[in-house]
Amino acid sequence: MNWEVLIKPIKEYRKATSKHRFFPYFHFIIVLVIYELIFNLSKTPNAAVYNGSDLWFAIPNWVLPGGTLLISLTIIVYCATYVRMDLKGEKDSKERKKDKADKKKAEEKKIFYETPKKKPYKPDWKLFFFINLEGFVWGSLIYMFLPSLAFLTMALLFPQESIPSPIETNESLAAYLTNPFMDFSLAFGSGFYKEAIFRFGIITILLNIKKYTKPIPRFPTIEKVSTIFIIIVSSLIYALSHYILPFSDTFYMYTLVYRFFFGIIMYHIFTRCKLPVAIWTHVFYELWYFILRG
Repeated sequence: MNWEVLIKPIKEYRKATSKHRFFPYFHFIIVLVIYELIFNLSKTPNAAVYNGSDLWFAIPNWVLPGGTLLISLTIIVYCATYVRMDLKGEKDSKERKKDKADKKKAEEKKIFYETPKKKPYKPDWKLFFFINLEGFVWGSLIYMFLPSLAFLTMALLFPQESIPSPIETNESLAAYLTNPFMDFSLAFGSGFYKEAIFRFGIITILLNIKKYTKPIPRFPTIEKVSTIFIIIVSSLIYALSHYILPFSDTFYMYTLVYRFFFGIIMYHIFTRCKLPVAIWTHVFYELWYFILRG
């Protein structure tokens, strides 16, 4: 079998989606539009968020007019502005500033300088579906195999701890009175905001701390240790976020282990496949959860 036939389009897809802002911004718009549109059309007065960490996303509803809708619209408008500029070949402020600086340098050296024109970006739309497909594959694999990994870990490390039944781990769901349309939309909202906060936000902060921390001469493996530290800390923060607010999920060692492993997996997807794939992975995982939970 000629593996190059399969590997080549994957390499092209990685190159195109990692070096240009168009596809990340376009995916952010799609996910947030689906979330806000369906959620606001289908929500009922008595419905609330559906698990512990999502209470974090209820906070904007208490302090901002429109709640997450205001945040989502801001992100959508911001991303749409750059998507439009890329499609039309218009330069943003950073690019215009660079042109101005290059022109000034040329004038100082008395060299003729013609401001280069920016070509309209012509997206290869099959790459859009590659990102969705990769997210679907990862999300499906996580949903199928992560429970077994968490169960095995519990059996080996915490044999004295009881493993809750699916009914016990989902006991808070009944109180939230969501409907299937809300569940569908919440999968998109959860996928975007959890990955934006717990992967992009927290991991970026930790990576910057690592970047500006001086290495310790006596410990030549400090780079590897610090990476492991980032993985553990970011995954623990994600797992524990489900339990620390009022009305959060009931604490079970099994669900903590499960979410900790989920955080580790999502760390690697985020760092290797970038944020759009991580978002779609989370979206499809949540969709499988809502489809099959009942």
